[in-house]
Amino acid sequence: MDKIVDHLFVFQGEGVIEDFPGNYSDYRVYEDSKIEEKNATHSAEKKVKKEWKETPKKAVLTFDEQKEFKKLEKEIEKIELEKESIQNRFSTENLEPQKIEELSINLGKLDQKLDQKTTRWFELSALQE
Repeated sequence: MDKIVDHLFVFQGEGVIEDFPGNYSDYRVYEDSKIEEKNATHSAEKKVKKEWKETPKKAVLTFDEQKEFKKLEKEIEKIELEKESIQNRFSTENLEPQKIEELSINLGKLDQKLDQKTTRWFELSALQE
């Protein structure tokens, strides 16, 4: 609900409706702080009300980003295995110059793909923390 709602109308009873600018979690924090600070001075209450607005929100990966993150892990592993396979061919097989050139080009392309996917993986990983 927090991801969809950014404004609440709170029915207090007896025809009283409170207009609250925030999501449900913010409202719960606000209400809890009102109960704890009920005996405090008026200036202390103002400070607490401001604090709930200023709490930084932790970045969370969207569903699509989570899927992409998991997919990237698998793709990176696959590319690394393919890269290792090509490198092993260089050391174990007696290759013709034309085949060496072809494998070198493929190896370069795999390096580029691996760099791109690793960079994106690090971006998503940083958001997740």
